[in-house]
Amino acid sequence: MKNIIIIGGGVASSIYAFRVKKEHPEFQVTILEQSDKILKRILVSGNGRSNFFNEQLLKNTVYQAYNYMSFLEYFDLPSYSEELLNMLSKDLNFSYYFDSDGRAYPFSNTAESLWLVLTKGLEGIGVKIITNTKVSEIHPDSKTVCTECNETYKYDKLFIGTGGSAYDRRNNAFKRVLTPLNIDYVKQTSALCPLIVKQKLPQILNGVRIKGNLVLYKDETPFYDELGEILFKQDGVSGICVFDASLFVNKQANFKIVFNPFMHDNCMTSLNGKKPLHYLEGIFPSRLISYFRKCGYKEMDDDDVLTALTFDIKDKYPLKNSQISLGGINPNEINCDLSLMKYEDIFVGGEIVDLHGICGGYNIGSAMLMGYKAAGFVE
Repeated sequence: MKNIIIIGGGVASSIYAFRVKKEHPEFQVTILEQSDKILKRILVSGNGRSNFFNEQLLKNTVYQAYNYMSFLEYFDLPSYSEELLNMLSKDLNFSYYFDSDGRAYPFSNTAESLWLVLTKGLEGIGVKIITNTKVSEIHPDSKTVCTECNETYKYDKLFIGTGGSAYDRRNNAFKRVLTPLNIDYVKQTSALCPLIVKQKLPQILNGVRIKGNLVLYKDETPFYDELGEILFKQDGVSGICVFDASLFVNKQANFKIVFNPFMHDNCMTSLNGKKPLHYLEGIFPSRLISYFRKCGYKEMDDDDVLTALTFDIKDKYPLKNSQISLGGINPNEINCDLSLMKYEDIFVGGEIVDLHGICGGYNIGSAMLMGYKAAGFVE
């Protein structure tokens, strides 16, 4: 009987554990989770609705959706996506739907539904779940992991799915445990979070929302664009399109965003030449017009509006204000079967891998796919 040990009880680990146990019921499959229950992040994902997948993964049309696109060449995305979704629906009796934008949600529109089918599915199939157990050391030579309670677990195959550092977790908490493996680990930093701008924003702009098209520039070159809504904060901007842009912002280049409020929802408008500011009252929120006035404008054309809505990026919000963290295990350290190149019996998946996507189900989706694919190579 083989002993499969899994560190971390996130979605990648859970999918991995379920598939391994389903295909090899004679194996002992054990999840070691440091908190009081597994899959806690699922319950808060998607504002409690759990946007867990995106239809573009089925179609393999995910250009610009991830920070490390070449890693996805390891996957036959349409085939693996279809197999994964079939397992969820047929083996776990999970019902879901795709909205008009291709985002997948539980049919109940509650994250609890996904949490319930996964936790009960793991328990029902015989996966052993040990909570309140934090792994402190990995010893690849003896194929053992040790916990802070001085417990030792021996493995034939090890899966590491400890997640990232965002939201309610300590920064790069698992990096020290990975040190004995001598693999390249990219420091985890904020992503899918608000952006702090260099310009001083007046109080009158705080809380204003506008729709339009965001363009992210890297060293004066257009780098990423997305239609959406931005929300002005005291020190910067927020909103889904801002979160997505933050995935590509780093300190190795100069970044700025230009927000075009003349286009959204398949509609476009224009100022049709220079007009007094009061002409804008039928187009923009009044507090945004007051901001233009504070910028010194008395009349504006389209280019003036774009100039006024150009913001230099100073920084990103901290990890505690982020949905995910960038960084983790460098994909160059990982084989196509999700095992580490230096250790064929250690597999990895989920946010601990430096593969991260924009909002819309890409992150939970890729974590599930990594767990599902890695499980297929356990014999």
